[in-house]
Amino acid sequence: MTNKFSRPEAIKKALFTTSALNFSARCAGYLKNISIAALLGFNYQTDAYFFAAGIIAIFNIFSGTVYSVGIPWLTRAGQKSKQVFARSAAQLLGFNLLVCAAITLIALIALPIISMSFLREVRPVFSAILWILFPMIVLNFLSAYFSTILRSQRLFTIQTAADFLNSFSQFVLITAGLFIYRTVWVLPWALLISLILAVFWQLFFVFRHLRPDFRLDKQFKSLLGQFLVFAALGAAASLYAVIDKAFASYLPEKAISALVYGALISQLPQGIINLNNIFFTAISEKPNWQTLNKFIWIALAISVPYAALLFAIPDILVELILGYGLFGGADLAYTAAAVRYYALALPAFYLNSFFNNVLVVKKIFGGLFMLSILNILLNVTANYLFLFRWNMGLTGLVLATVIVAYISLAALWLLMVRKAKL
Repeated sequence: MTNKFSRPEAIKKALFTTSALNFSARCAGYLKNISIAALLGFNYQTDAYFFAAGIIAIFNIFSGTVYSVGIPWLTRAGQKSKQVFARSAAQLLGFNLLVCAAITLIALIALPIISMSFLREVRPVFSAILWILFPMIVLNFLSAYFSTILRSQRLFTIQTAADFLNSFSQFVLITAGLFIYRTVWVLPWALLISLILAVFWQLFFVFRHLRPDFRLDKQFKSLLGQFLVFAALGAAASLYAVIDKAFASYLPEKAISALVYGALISQLPQGIINLNNIFFTAISEKPNWQTLNKFIWIALAISVPYAALLFAIPDILVELILGYGLFGGADLAYTAAAVRYYALALPAFYLNSFFNNVLVVKKIFGGLFMLSILNILLNVTANYLFLFRWNMGLTGLVLATVIVAYISLAALWLLMVRKAKL
């Protein structure tokens, strides 16, 4: 069975098949979110859940770093021979396990401090959800390694099927659980169980690459150097998202939940047509302007019309998608405001990810790190001004994100043109 489905895919075929699976996964994801909105509504407990998920995402970004380091490395290894690929995969696994152990230890120390620092109104709930989601840190390291193996071998459909399984399982477990129990505790347990199922799916196709190599040679040192840079970049990017939720915690009940839902609806095309992962492999193989321009035009053709539609009629779309059950008037107003202004940043979100990947492939890490730090400082400053100085509430937080996204886009473009040499 694995031989039948483990044949490298062409980019055009992969774009079609993965888009179909991504569309199904995104539909399941949105149905899941509709279930949460309709059966729970927005309240302090859902705010606690979404904030806790964002905190865990900070630690999960380090597992994503292994993916970012591994894709170009294993892609080049696979172009040499199967033997070179197998040796490189073994060393990547050993590196991944060591990093996983270190990050898990840091999380064990940090989570108690974090749980005491936010959301005083529902602190016990916030803390408990953090610990339920804690095993996902380890599971995401395994999933990221498996994903790196699959995508570097151009097995995009198998990996996207894992993403679909994760999303669909969340929908089924959350919907059934909320129908029976109507409690926020269903949500973290559903996430954890769904990720376990997805990891077992991946394992079926990559089990022959489960022989770790822990040698501390030049390759290990090279991986470690790249990881430290990527980790700084990833932490900066993850903090960028958590900063918005931290500022939103100063707003009334429902604000964090509305931010999350606004971002989900506005970034729907990125979930359905998963260009970024395919682009990363393509630009690793052929790092030139022709590859970049092709993906830029595809991204703009998708994002610009959708952004215009969301900006024009957010209330209608939000009510159509989420307006059921306990999802009330304040929920609708908050979420529609977030959708309208998040939509303005959609083209920038697409292109930022492309330009980041170009700079990663070209190993321009210093410039990327400085831009990431600049983005955090700009985001904190903009959020503070819009929220506390100009009293623009939730709309101000989203506008701050939009402004910083386009400043980042301009800076990435200039850095890429000057340094990448495509």
